[in-house]
Amino acid sequence: MAIPYVFDIDVEYGRCDRVAPRIRRVVANNPSKFTFKGTGTYLVGDGDVAIIDAGPRDESHVDALVRAVEGERVTHLLITHTHGDHSPAAAMLKKRLGDIPTYGFGPHPLRPEAERAWAAANPDEPDPELDAAIAAAGAEADPSLTEAPKLEEHPDYDYAPDVVVRHGDHIDGGGFRFTALHTPGHISNHLCYVLEPRNEVGRRNSVHR
Repeated sequence: MAIPYVFDIDVEYGRCDRVAPRIRRVVANNPSKFTFKGTGTYLVGDGDVAIIDAGPRDESHVDALVRAVEGERVTHLLITHTHGDHSPAAAMLKKRLGDIPTYGFGPHPLRPEAERAWAAANPDEPDPELDAAIAAAGAEADPSLTEAPKLEEHPDYDYAPDVVVRHGDHIDGGGFRFTALHTPGHISNHLCYVLEPRNEVGRRNSVHR
């Protein structure tokens, strides 16, 4: 039995929503079949803030993030991976908010020539069910799926982390502690960040193994 696609998620581009006690989210205006309503950028902590996946190269999204952290101090820019809807805005935030260190597994794993060769040999397979669902629900249930401007998402070859993070490393800041999990598959440099309970916070203020 197929799992139905769910479209009834409230998204307003530029708005900062609290989704958990220590977590806020700003959604980028880049909806597609791969990003759904748009790439989610997560702000963790209050006062001292870590930003996870700054998002695509989009000035309006960066403006929204700067507004969301007004009066706070961003101390960490965590990147899960180097697809173009996740990491490019980190460099833009560094220019706007100061030289905040970026954390990640490493730069994009393939050279542009190899990426193009792979894409030519592996064209995207159509997904008629998803296309039909978007077409059916887009115009009536959520016009943003069809009317919002699309941003082309390409690999981010410019990104390299200031701090290299490996599986099992801890990243500590004011009010938060993450444990990094290396989760290749979507892309080989993909990391997940586990937000640890409050009683684990504050042991050290650095990446450590």
